[in-house]
Amino acid sequence: MRLCTVSWNMGREDTVQLLMECLKDGHLVQHCLATGAMMKATALHLNEPPLTWEEIGIFHDIDYELVQGDMQRHGVEGERILLEHGIDPGTAAIVRRHNDYLQDNRVYSSRRDRTTICRQCIKAYHCLCAGQRRTAF
Repeated sequence: MRLCTVSWNMGREDTVQLLMECLKDGHLVQHCLATGAMMKATALHLNEPPLTWEEIGIFHDIDYELVQGDMQRHGVEGERILLEHGIDPGTAAIVRRHNDYLQDNRVYSSRRDRTTICRQCIKAYHCLCAGQRRTAF
């Protein structure tokens, strides 16, 4: 039984539009788009849903300007934004979990909560964590 389903996406045009509503820094937008492209290519290689993985990559830093460097909120606010826009909870959860700095009782780092998310989410999460560092702005 899967604990989350990462299968729905809103389409690339709408994904980019939502990203650009939340982020104004062009370098940060390019970083998110590059991460999305890397995620999509990796998903194809791993036989995973490429559009969903691309969406995860594009959205991973959607809250970066909002949180202004507060790493206890980075990811948490991203998840909130995505859920408010009707994005799949599995996708939103991966965006929240990509920040390894989260250490409070409500949000755990990946090392502590891997068992609570589905295998596909774990793969996408690891890909995002590795890839977003390669596309750093």
